[in-house]
Order: sequence, then structure tokens, then C-alpha cells
Amino acid sequence: MTTLFFIRYVALLVFGIAISFAFAGIRFSKKAFCSEFSVFLLSTVLQLVFFVIFGERIVWMLYPLLAHLPIALVFLIRYMKRLSTIFASISAAYLCCQPAKWTELFYIELFGKSDFADWLYIILLVLSFIIFIKTV
Repeated sequence: MTTLFFIRYVALLVFGIAISFAFAGIRFSKKAFCSEFSVFLLSTVLQLVFFVIFGERIVWMLYPLLAHLPIALVFLIRYMKRLSTIFASISAAYLCCQPAKWTELFYIELFGKSDFADWLYIILLVLSFIIFIKTV
């Protein structure tokens, strides 16, 4: 695992959390930032613990649960959102990640896997974030 891998991971996790909050109708505030940061820390710690205990393969298999469950719990417990809102906001945020992923896969098909493919993904994720956060 490289530094670039961790930059990519952090970018994706922050993107997913922030966009999920936006789709759930939670406006940016100090309270929301604290909640988002708590979700980020909880998800990261869970994934690190599972990585140390079970290894990378298991973490990737459980990634949807380890990344999305903390968001769902915060929405349910702290913000008292309905299950339909929780499911819709997390699913919509996941779908917002796909254009960056598809572009990366297209690049890899044409030119092969390289560090540039990861940077392309990160750049497109940031651009997507700017677009989605302004429109959601």
C-alpha cells in the first residue's frame, strides 16, 4: 500500500460521507462537521482494526458495511432520519462516485494501470464533489 492509495482512500471516504449528508438534507454546520468527522474516524478505525485482524482481502469484502454502517447509524441516532432517507442518501452518494470510477476504468483499459489512473480518479472525485455539493 502506498501513500497514493491512502490519499485515494481518504478522498473517497470524505466524498462519500459529505455527499451522503447533503443528500440526507443535513446542512453544513459545526454540528454536521463534527458528525461527519466522527463518521470518518469511526469508519477508518473499523477498517484499520479489520485490516490488522483479518487482512486486506476481508476489509475489501466488508468495505460497504464498514464504510456505510457508521453513516447510517449517525443518520438514525443523531439525526433521526427515516430508513428510506438513509438508504436513498447513501445509495445516491455511491452512485455519484461512479463517473470517476468509470473514467478510471476506461483509462486503465486504454493505457494500463498506473499512478496516473489513481490521480485521475482523485481529481475527478474532487471535481464531482464540487459539482454535486453545489447542486445537492
